[in-house]
Amino acid sequence: MINKRRNKDKVRVTFTLPENVDARRAHVVGDFNDWSPSTPMKKGKEGVLQVAVDLEPGREYQFRYVIDGERWINDPQADAHVANPFGSENSVVRAVTAEAGARAARPAAAGRSAAARGDAKGAGGAARGPGRAGAAGGRSAPSTGRPSGAGSKRGAGRSSIDTASAQHGAQAARGAGEAAEVRAAPAPGTADAGGATRGHS
Repeated sequence: MINKRRNKDKVRVTFTLPENVDARRAHVVGDFNDWSPSTPMKKGKEGVLQVAVDLEPGREYQFRYVIDGERWINDPQADAHVANPFGSENSVVRAVTAEAGARAARPAAAGRSAAARGDAKGAGGAARGPGRAGAAGGRSAPSTGRPSGAGSKRGAGRSSIDTASAQHGAQAARGAGEAAEVRAAPAPGTADAGGATRGHS
């Protein structure tokens, strides 16, 4: 198993040999020591073989355990396992502490939440826009409660009545004028104001 903690500007990783592995001696080898058996594991307080190594933060390292100088095994609790050129797999450790991983995840999650809120607001505005436009259209052209066709017919009827009245009035005026001319004309054979007699010769 592996355990990580911050150690100044490094990440200290403690490699512990699985308890079910029978070994007199063991080494951890990997990218951090050029795969050389130069990092021996020693028995800790609990009687298991382990060793601590300081690694550069933010990097991934492949590693394996060498048992008794001849047997290579992986750590079942490593961060990952990847294929190697020898037809087997290597264990992977990521030099990132749990606290650092949580801090890195929070800004990413906050960014996704903000983007989701922005999309939701945009969708809500787009949905409300047509409704407001429809309401504005309804307010700008209120219903009178009267059919437009009936209003047009009544308007046309009033126009026809007014026209007929005007024509009748004009005819009545012409008739009155003609009657006045008839009354003003002197009868044949009567004298006008100057004593002249009008009549047929």
